[in-house]
Amino acid sequence: SDLVELLRMLAGVRASHVIPVAAGLAHVATHTLGEDSPLLRGRGRATNWPDAIAAIVRGGHLRAVAEVEHAELGDVVLICGTPMTVLGVLHELTPASGSVRTTIVGGGDVGAQLARLLGGRELLDRVIERDRGRCQELAEQLHGVQILHGDGTNLAFLREEQVGRADALLAVTGSDEANLMTSLLAREVGVDHVFALVHRPGYAGVYSHLGVSGTVSPHETVAQVIHWLLPRGALVGRTSIGELGVEIVELRAGKLGVERVADVPLPPGSVVLAVTSESVRPARARASLAASEHVIAVVPATRSALLDKSLARIERKGSA
Repeated sequence: SDLVELLRMLAGVRASHVIPVAAGLAHVATHTLGEDSPLLRGRGRATNWPDAIAAIVRGGHLRAVAEVEHAELGDVVLICGTPMTVLGVLHELTPASGSVRTTIVGGGDVGAQLARLLGGRELLDRVIERDRGRCQELAEQLHGVQILHGDGTNLAFLREEQVGRADALLAVTGSDEANLMTSLLAREVGVDHVFALVHRPGYAGVYSHLGVSGTVSPHETVAQVIHWLLPRGALVGRTSIGELGVEIVELRAGKLGVERVADVPLPPGSVVLAVTSESVRPARARASLAASEHVIAVVPATRSALLDKSLARIERKGSA
């Protein structure tokens, strides 16, 4: 859960919004296409949209990507997939900004897992760990990843190793105090995006007060997962993105009483982004739905009242 939250923060370096859905199993990110976007190349040919992009907002209008032949400057794309899929697509879409080269401070379990995920996508710069024995273990486990023996709370060391060249830094040691100190020093040496692992409830507020993004405490994340698992109504959650005029909604297929993606009772103009259960899959209209699956969709904000009516009708039918 902390891992997912740290990946969400990292995606936020290149996205305007990153919304966790399916209890963090998937993310929905929004990204505005700039002049350097590879999707704008080859003007004469139809755009080759990545699979994880299912919808775009153009000129205030939500459209399914299947209906949009050419990408245009200023298009806002909605990317939906696992946290690593979303990071990978954002990485592809922002070549001119350079890859998000991330430095990890702390080679414990969380640091090692992050290094494994990010190293595979070439999003990792290096891992800094203060325990020499642990450095040895990491070097044996993580092939192709640079492991540096050193102290992330030592300013002289950070300067000497030019840690400031990293786009982002993740402070993920077992100590809140060390993570906070490393985060503040990383800002001092010029890292723009600094994120820290928070172990104790209430500490996240201290981090944000000092200008550092701290993860939510595991207690809050566990509460989200429990909410996701409890079988209540059809609606699991909804998040409004005001400036785009859309709402991201998550629905339980089993409570909707439908067996195909095309039959999900969404208002006109809505787009299904993905279907999730243990994994995340693209939403093909004819694809069948299992009762245990969740449907992730984007709905025009002007039509969210229509969605409420549809869901109320389903509730009434279910309780009748």
